[in-house]
Amino acid sequence: MPDKEAVIIDTVAFENLAVGEEYVLIGTLMDRESGKPLTSGGKPVVAVTTFVPEEPSGTMEVRFTFDARAIIGRTLVVFESLEYDGVEIAVHADIEDEGQSVTVDVPEPPEPPKPPTPPAPSAPPEAPPEPVKPVPQTGDDYMLIVWLALAGVSLSGLFVGVVLARKKKRRAYIAVIVLSAALLAGSAFMAFSEWRQYADGADTYAALEQYAVQPVPDGGAASEVGEEEAPALPDALEEAGASASASSLPSVDFDALREVNPDVVGWLTMEGTALGSAPAIHYPIAQGPDNTRYLRSLFSGGQGKAGTPFLDFENSPDFTDRNSIIYGHNLLDGSMFSCLTEYAKQDYFDAHPAMLLLTPGGSYRVEVFAAFTASPGEAGTDASPWRQEFDTDEDFAAWIAGALGRSAIETGVAPGAQDRVLTLSTCINGGCDRFVVMGRLVPAE
Repeated sequence: MPDKEAVIIDTVAFENLAVGEEYVLIGTLMDRESGKPLTSGGKPVVAVTTFVPEEPSGTMEVRFTFDARAIIGRTLVVFESLEYDGVEIAVHADIEDEGQSVTVDVPEPPEPPKPPTPPAPSAPPEAPPEPVKPVPQTGDDYMLIVWLALAGVSLSGLFVGVVLARKKKRRAYIAVIVLSAALLAGSAFMAFSEWRQYADGADTYAALEQYAVQPVPDGGAASEVGEEEAPALPDALEEAGASASASSLPSVDFDALREVNPDVVGWLTMEGTALGSAPAIHYPIAQGPDNTRYLRSLFSGGQGKAGTPFLDFENSPDFTDRNSIIYGHNLLDGSMFSCLTEYAKQDYFDAHPAMLLLTPGGSYRVEVFAAFTASPGEAGTDASPWRQEFDTDEDFAAWIAGALGRSAIETGVAPGAQDRVLTLSTCINGGCDRFVVMGRLVPAE
């Protein structure tokens, strides 16, 4: 709809006028359809402009203001008249002149307001990614070395203080002696406490050896683990690729072990070594509700640096997963899983190509096929040695091939997609890295 007050501006060109004289320009709006002047409020719509030209030729505007609501769709034509001293000297009055015409258009009806578009339903928030399970820290803390070093420094300070005090007899040296003696006593006590933890671990696992009985070839009587006369396993088991028979396997009393700790799931021992020998792996395996339960808990109870070798809490306790993982500490005294790092050497593998895993449900020969250093940052990746989920046989086979490609040793063992793997993991480089030894589980017949 046009505004109530419409404005039309007509620009009139003139020429040959007298400069400095006064002229009157009169404009009239005409209705082309009726041929009569347009009226507004009962009066013709007329615009009058008086001007004094400064140049003989130029332009002048005539402004019409009127109510256009009553003339919608009609065509208006501007008539012009120029007067000088009351006399009309020029006129333009052509009702058909398109150049002087203007049409008041019929307005299109306004579009009805569109209803507000309801907001699109927001997508449900993405679930946060599952945190990557950390690789357990299974290294030593080296505090025994720290306390021994401090004891050595304190002893040196005590010696120097005594010598200087005897020579110069100054009280300051007496203070040095007292301080050094106090530090020596404190650091010696702490070093003894640290050493006691190693000893407690050794005593704990030596006592558990009574639950494993080692076979003796040639019809000899079986002896309990820990006795000095315990012979080595049969020579046949030392040959790479040989399979362990049920008659050549150590016998473990799991019922008795469960009375000590109901979390027991197996016993791991190095093939070709006497049970109870060191440095070697001869330990029960536990499985806790998480991967921290046995980091500092001994198998028979109590706390200690040795902790207990433990199966990953997400693994099946019967070792039926494609990759079962056992963690153990790398200790300064060479116990627990410390000897795993020796598998970085080809000659060590040649001497110890396999281990034995004894479980309540069956026994296995663990044929080592790869050993290498891995970073805890690999956890959660497809190449991680601690990976436990595999979508297809091809996925599992590719993972095995990746492990073989990283191995520091040549083993001649290549597991297939239908095999099961046992991964042994321990800390190296102050806990910054891990050393893993991976073996194929072969059921003992």
